[in-house]
Amino acid sequence: MSNYPPIKVVDILLILAECHRNYRRAAHVYAQRFSDRRYPANWQIRKIKRRSRRNPTNQEYHQKQRNRLQNNNDLKVLAVLGMAHINPHISTRQAEPQLGFPRATIHQILQSVRYRPYHITLVQELNKGDHRMRAQFCR
Repeated sequence: MSNYPPIKVVDILLILAECHRNYRRAAHVYAQRFSDRRYPANWQIRKIKRRSRRNPTNQEYHQKQRNRLQNNNDLKVLAVLGMAHINPHISTRQAEPQLGFPRATIHQILQSVRYRPYHITLVQELNKGDHRMRAQFCR
């Protein structure tokens, strides 16, 4: 099935609604109404309808992004954020038994406020003689 531009998909879905979700009739009406365009078969309209239901519209996506913490007074959210504030070095695995929430829930709550998990890893060790070398390098 070839991809149709969004404007044509809207036309197809409007005609499908007009035909009371009868795919064969919608294909026939679309072919009559838009004779200058390439028209889809009934099975293609069914796939277009299915695909449009799976993919959220741009507006729905932004609505979700705006309402990230819709229920930020929830006890779970407050408990997880409180633990992350008290000990920012705690991992989700360590927080799981302490809070009694699944690790995935803790991770989702932290992601909803844009906290990203990381651990600082030291790759070099400073020794006693390094201070003189660093000071000499800076001069």
